[in-house]
Amino acid sequence: MVFTVVVVVSLSVTGLIGGKGSRAEQDELLQEIEDEYRIATSSRDLERPPQRDLRLGSCDRLPDGTVRVNGSVTNYTETTARYELTAVVREGSGDDQGAELARTVVSVTDVPSEDTVPWSTAWEIRPSGSVTCKVIRIERYEQ
Repeated sequence: MVFTVVVVVSLSVTGLIGGKGSRAEQDELLQEIEDEYRIATSSRDLERPPQRDLRLGSCDRLPDGTVRVNGSVTNYTETTARYELTAVVREGSGDDQGAELARTVVSVTDVPSEDTVPWSTAWEIRPSGSVTCKVIRIERYEQ
């Protein structure tokens, strides 16, 4: 009985990934991915969602007060890709995050299939307290 349930669930998910599930079922799975990573996208790729391609590195306040964030993207698709990342810096940290201090879009171009490429951006905002850096949106485009 348990084995049958596992097989049915596995076939159901495989059908959705292959594009055979309903639009509502696909939307639900895409929302689960967005909720898990807390990163939005317009991609409908259930097999290789772009959120899984992203690694956030450090969020540093430099001696001059500038805030710098970096990370990398790994292209798990079969073709060269371009990524657009929307990065933000917010006041505070953890559950005490406050106002958004800055936002920018970072382009990472010509990322070969199965390759990892670093990215970084910085803001000259000179915050007075602690900050948190996040990527809130990722888009992946075939090149």
